[in-house]
Amino acid sequence: MIREVPLPLEFAELDGLVHYVQRKSSEEYCSSCPRCGGEVHPDGELSDRFIMLMPFRSKAGIPFGFCRICNYKWWAGKEAGARVDQATMDKLAAQAREAEERRATERKAKLAAFSTKELWEELHRRMGDDQRAWWRENGVPDEWQNYLRLGYTEDKAYRRGDELFHSPAYTIPYFGYKFTFKTMQYRLCNPNNPSDRYRFEADLGTSYYMATPSLQVGDQVVICEGAKKAMVTHIYAADDALTVLAVPSKGDWKSCGALEAVKDCGRVWVWFDPDCYIQPDNATGNWLPAPVQFAKEIGKNARVIESAVKADDAFLHYGMTDTEWKALKKTAVKI
Repeated sequence: MIREVPLPLEFAELDGLVHYVQRKSSEEYCSSCPRCGGEVHPDGELSDRFIMLMPFRSKAGIPFGFCRICNYKWWAGKEAGARVDQATMDKLAAQAREAEERRATERKAKLAAFSTKELWEELHRRMGDDQRAWWRENGVPDEWQNYLRLGYTEDKAYRRGDELFHSPAYTIPYFGYKFTFKTMQYRLCNPNNPSDRYRFEADLGTSYYMATPSLQVGDQVVICEGAKKAMVTHIYAADDALTVLAVPSKGDWKSCGALEAVKDCGRVWVWFDPDCYIQPDNATGNWLPAPVQFAKEIGKNARVIESAVKADDAFLHYGMTDTEWKALKKTAVKI
C-alpha cells in the first residue's frame, strides 16, 4: 500500500482541499479530488483519483492536476488571486524535508537488501532462450545481455490506479560506476496499458542509466531517452571515446542525477525521442522541448540532436552507418 505523504510545495494552493496525498514517483503524486472528493477504499487503499503532475512531467510545463472520475482539471494560478500564505509554505516545506529523510532511510535499507541478495544476478539467470532472443532482436547481443545483467521475471505485480495487475517483465538493473547498484527497472511484457510499460522498483526511485558501468563517465557523452536506446547506441555507434547514458524519460532528466554526472564533460549530445518536440495545445508561452531545457541546464558544452526517428530505430531499422552517425552529431545544435 502506498502511504500518505505531505502535499508538494508546487501544489500549495490545494492545501486543505485534497487529502490522502501519495507519491507515485518524483514526477507524479495523487490524492482525493478537490471537487468530487474520494475516501479510503474498503480494502484500505487510499483515494488516488486526482493525479498531480510536477512541472517537468506536465506537458504545459507547470504544476497540473486532473481527476480520473469527474474530469476536473487544475493548474497553478487557475483561481484568480490565489495566494498561499508564508505559514502554509513553511509548514509544507518542513513536512517535505521530513518525508525526504524518511524516503532516504527506506531507500538505503532496500538498496542494502537488493545488494545483499544480489537479486539482479538471480533475475539474469532466469532468462531463457525466448527472452535472450527478444533482446537480440532489439539490438542487444548475448554478451551485452550478460555484461549488463539483464534479466526476466515471470510475475511482476504492479498497480494502475486502484487495480493490481500482474505481468511477466524484463528487468534492467541500473548501475553506477564499478557496477554499484542504484535501482531496478521493469519492462512489462503484457501491460494493462501498452503505453505504460516501464516501472521502477518501489522505494528505490529513478536514476540515469550507464551503458558501460565498468567505465567512468568520459569527456564526450551522448544522453538518450531510455535505457534500451542507450544500449543500442553504444553497441552500434561503436565509438570507445563516447560514454552513452540515458535518462528514464523526457520528463525525468532533472531528478535522475544526469546533470551532476555530466557537469564536467567537454561535450554532451542530448538525443531524445522525436515526440518531445511536439508542443502540447495547453503549453504556456515559455514552453521549450525537454532536450532544449536539459541542454540549457547542462550549459555551453551541450548540443541537441534532433532526428525524425528514435535512437535505436536509427541503427536497427534504418541501418545508420558510422559515417551517417558522425554526420548526425555534426548537425547537433548549440542552445
